[in-house]
Amino acid sequence: MSELKTISTSAGRVINSARVNPDDIFVEKFGDKWTEYRQRWAKASERTQVERFPLFVRLEAQFKCNSNCALCVHGHDELKKDIAYNEYMPFETFTRLVDECALPAFAEG
Repeated sequence: MSELKTISTSAGRVINSARVNPDDIFVEKFGDKWTEYRQRWAKASERTQVERFPLFVRLEAQFKCNSNCALCVHGHDELKKDIAYNEYMPFETFTRLVDECALPAFAEG
């Protein structure tokens, strides 16, 4: 059995219990570009480097979830009342945002 790998990230503490190091999979597919990207991610997480473009983008097309996880805003009514919205993101807005994010993979920072 492989050793558990615990990493501190900007999102908190992550435990990888996989038998294979996920980085190895991406290094095999993307080579040095993946290694450079992860180094940039580490520097951005430590706030020792500022990127021209976000290294990671997450879009929510709607503010709905049927779970109430303690680690998420959906699990705290007092938090989500200030930021919740009842509509869906217009498709045109979604496609525009995706197009804006469609830079070459691991673009130079």
